Amino acid sequence: MAAFLAPAGPCHPCFPTAARRVGGGRPTVRRPAAAAAGRRWRASAPSPSTQPPSSSSSTLPAAAAAAAGPVPTAAGALPPPLASDEIPPWAGTTLLSRTVSALIRIPPVYALMAGQAKAVLVRTAERRGIPWAATRDTILGTVGATGGDGGGAALAAVTDPAVEYPDYYLRPFHAYPDGNLCWEAAAEAEPATLVVGVRTFPDQPLTPAAAFDRLRAAVYETVMGALDGPGGLGTRHLGLVVDVGCGVGLGTLALRSYLLDVRAGTADTASSSASPSPTLPDLQVVGVDLSPHMLAVATTRAAAPGVTYRHGRAEALPVPPGTAGLVALQFLIHEMPAAAIAASLAGAYAALAPGGVLCVLDNNPASLTLRRMKPTLYSLMKSTEPHSDEYYPFDVEVAAAAAGFVRVETVATDHRHRTVTAVKPGLGGL
Repeated sequence: MAAFLAPAGPCHPCFPTAARRVGGGRPTVRRPAAAAAGRRWRASAPSPSTQPPSSSSSTLPAAAAAAAGPVPTAAGALPPPLASDEIPPWAGTTLLSRTVSALIRIPPVYALMAGQAKAVLVRTAERRGIPWAATRDTILGTVGATGGDGGGAALAAVTDPAVEYPDYYLRPFHAYPDGNLCWEAAAEAEPATLVVGVRTFPDQPLTPAAAFDRLRAAVYETVMGALDGPGGLGTRHLGLVVDVGCGVGLGTLALRSYLLDVRAGTADTASSSASPSPTLPDLQVVGVDLSPHMLAVATTRAAAPGVTYRHGRAEALPVPPGTAGLVALQFLIHEMPAAAIAASLAGAYAALAPGGVLCVLDNNPASLTLRRMKPTLYSLMKSTEPHSDEYYPFDVEVAAAAAGFVRVETVATDHRHRTVTAVKPGLGGL
């Protein structure tokens, strides 16, 4: 959830270093800082002939391994970090970043900053017509969190006891001591998500719902271009879609509605709905999240035909390998350390069928809005996002190419956010 205020190393031999603008241009190792608004970049995957065999591939049945497609190179390995001039000055290993991070590690300072960060968010919500407290209280009552069992029955219905929580997920973030593993975080996720939209378009007279739709529509149009482009399996042939880090399901439903509208030929915004043609495969959308609290809210507030919610990790998605046509990570990876981001890209690759598309929507390191953020705001943001210093220098494009993807492209879909798309090879000569 991105609402909470929302130096280059040597080249690694496992990672491609060439990135180029779509349509040609001189190859370059990095996307320059000036290449922010609306420009696309493509990173080339390593040649299949240079990819070493993966030790994990032997654990899959032959049919599943074949469906999963070509074996990626160094899946889960870390790319060289972006240069300091390609990310906000308050992130990474800069002196400013280290100073702010050191202050945040002082417990009284952290408590003060995290509390202020949430207070700013709540004030923004209420000022823009998002009833924060009322929504929270309604959701807590709906899932039974205020009842006798404290929501235990709702949690039991969605929890997979086999799921193990990684260490990074067990630390405080988003101003909650228990992170996303608490009812308060789950009950406040819906208004917090709507704040992202109104903050993205602060000077426009949009309702919270309209701002949410506008932000997502630009992203999904980019995704459709990847699906219908060279090597993509095609939007109208999608069967299984996986929304990773689905939270309480708002983005899951928006993505589903947009895809249904595309099938019906009425795609305009991410908010309308339509029924698929009977000649097309049934659209099944699976929302995956590590928080059973979030999933319990999603099953009650974001239910829809063809949508299911599953307890699981981005690094090992709970779907059969090689079966998904689209894997979306919406506002997820900024909440992860670098190693988990890389592992999640590898997990998406394994879940996708040949021609399937990866979509990563998140904060844009090249955003001038984020780079020019006032010290008070970025200090508050960093207090609630403990992995910022690993997310912003992480080269998503290069890591995706190293995981095996091709046609890796980045689009600045608004002044704060980017959408990275990539295609799993195996169709159309890719």
